[in-house]
Amino acid sequence: MTGVIMRPNFRILSLLVLLLAFLAPASPVSAAPADSERTYATFFATNDCNGEAVTGEAIFHVVRKVQRNGDIILNIQAHGQGVGSQGNEYVFNYKRSDRIKGGDYVRHERVRVISKGSAPNFMVTIIFNTATGESTVNPDCRG
Repeated sequence: MTGVIMRPNFRILSLLVLLLAFLAPASPVSAAPADSERTYATFFATNDCNGEAVTGEAIFHVVRKVQRNGDIILNIQAHGQGVGSQGNEYVFNYKRSDRIKGGDYVRHERVRVISKGSAPNFMVTIIFNTATGESTVNPDCRG
């Protein structure tokens, strides 16, 4: 009879411990979870290799995260397709990473506008860093 009484008490105790674990506040050193969202949006880009304006739709994925040390990280990725003002079809890829650390800000950004046909492909890489004073824009034509 004693074994029968102990099992229900053990189950109740287990449920209470689990409930308390969910209700207990997180420790102050724990970082917040990442905030992530996906959205469809229209994009506009210019193929600097031939001057063609490209418009299309892309899926944007944005992730924001506050680190334990207070740094803020933002990552954006996008992939889509579009049509240029000269009738060329393109694939669009975008990647951006930002980091805010204290008073410093660093951004790495890459845009690719890739032709599905004979138009030239265009890529630009952007780097901006307030700590080092670096600010570069590197366009590249291929194809």
